[in-house]
Amino acid sequence: MESQERLQQLLQMLASEPEDPFLRYAIAIEYRKTDKTKALQMLEELATSNPEYPATYYILAEMYQEVGRMAEALATYQKGIAICQQVQDRHALSELQRAYQQLQEELEE
Repeated sequence: MESQERLQQLLQMLASEPEDPFLRYAIAIEYRKTDKTKALQMLEELATSNPEYPATYYILAEMYQEVGRMAEALATYQKGIAICQQVQDRHALSELQRAYQQLQEELEE
């Protein structure tokens, strides 16, 4: 399935389930391929409206890194780590910790 088709399907699904964090996350991932500004905006909104959704933080921090917003990337990793600890999502926690440490090391060089 083409990315644009997938995006349209996700948008249709979101119309019937506007509060679904997974759908909003998936749409942001699709937008990331074609409209990074829109993707970043959607991820920021998702982190605000559904702060307990751990998947948001890794991608949001990664996107902050891509646009050179390193302080926000670090803060987002830290927030995601705290959320993962609260909801006991060990897989996401280890990914966030690894990415956070890697970014810190890169910034220290």
